[in-house]
Amino acid sequence: MKHRLRYYGDPILRKKAKPVKAITPDVLELIADMITIMKETNGIGIAAPQVGVSLRIFVSIVQEEAEDGTLIFTDPYVCINPEISNLSIDTDEMDEGCLSLPNLTIPVIRSIELDLKAFDINNKPFEMKCRNFLARHVLHEFDHLEGVLTIDHLKGKKRTALEPELRLIKKKYHSESTE
Repeated sequence: MKHRLRYYGDPILRKKAKPVKAITPDVLELIADMITIMKETNGIGIAAPQVGVSLRIFVSIVQEEAEDGTLIFTDPYVCINPEISNLSIDTDEMDEGCLSLPNLTIPVIRSIELDLKAFDINNKPFEMKCRNFLARHVLHEFDHLEGVLTIDHLKGKKRTALEPELRLIKKKYHSESTE
């Protein structure tokens, strides 16, 4: 496997990702690595910047939410060059975890509905109406493509209170990645 998970402090996580121009063998290898890393880390989604590549791609296994709130998972699907529109003004707050911020959960307020347009691995366009947790999940992955992390949704004292934990993540994971 050519790619590895990147953690808080890695500059790639703060860059706005570039559009995918063509689905090349390198892009297919990247997507395969993303799926492997997502599965190995028990993630439900992962964006290309999280594995060190500044391209507008994310992979997910969250398909929808049942009426009772139960998440419906699927085989991994790929969103290439995603676009988001029609974000609802209605929001909710929920704690979110992130593979690039291990052992941290951050309360994030997000829209509860949106429309997603993207291309799949075969370069076919598709659209999804996303609600509730799926909308939150798509926005989380989309944030990664914009160089935004969950901690960026915190302000003031709440954000400052996380600094010791963030320093520990940098120290632990960046010393491991340079060995």
